[in-house]
Amino acid sequence: MRRQRGTSLPVQLEAAGMVLAYRGLDAVLRQTRIAFDPAPDTVASLRATWRLDLPPGGEYAIRSEVHCERDGRAAILSRGRRDFRRQAASHRAKRARRADMYKQRDL
Repeated sequence: MRRQRGTSLPVQLEAAGMVLAYRGLDAVLRQTRIAFDPAPDTVASLRATWRLDLPPGGEYAIRSEVHCERDGRAAILSRGRRDFRRQAASHRAKRARRADMYKQRDL
C-alpha cells in the first residue's frame, strides 16, 4: 500500500454534470468531466437526478459522456479504449438499423 497519495480536490458542479479532480504526487492535475444530455434537474456532490413522469411502457433516454483530462488537455486513449469505442459505435448503428427495420414492417 502506498504511504503517500495525491490530493482529491472538491467536486465542481456544473449545470449538465460535474468535474472530479485529483492532483497527484507528481503535481499533475487529473480531471474527469461527466456531462449529461439532457441536463439533470439537480446535480449535487456525486449525484445527478432527473424528475420524470413516465407512462407505463414509456421511455426516456439520458446520454452521458465522460472525458478524462491531464493538466487541462484531453487524455490520450489507449488502444483498448479506442477499440471499445469503435465497437460500441458499431453496436449502436446495428441497433438503429434493426429498429428501422421493425418500424418499416409495422407500416
